[in-house]
Amino acid sequence: MSKKWTPRMSCLQNEILHDYTVKEVISRQQQDGWLGTTFHGEKGMEASIRLLCEKGVEPSHPAITNLH
Repeated sequence: MSKKWTPRMSCLQNEILHDYTVKEVISRQQQDGWLGTTFHGEKGMEASIRLLCEKGVEPSHPAITNLH
């Protein structure tokens, strides 16, 4: 993360990244950057990106910046 955050924001981002669902989605990221193996569907790329954004994962996080 390249941003300079306040201690509260750093703590909040840490909590978000330790959320079970966020960790599950990030763990599905393939070597080529894809999250999952399909585009549509509950465990597909589209739903995964939406979940990460709605949960508050910073756009500078590698799971998002490595999307292809």
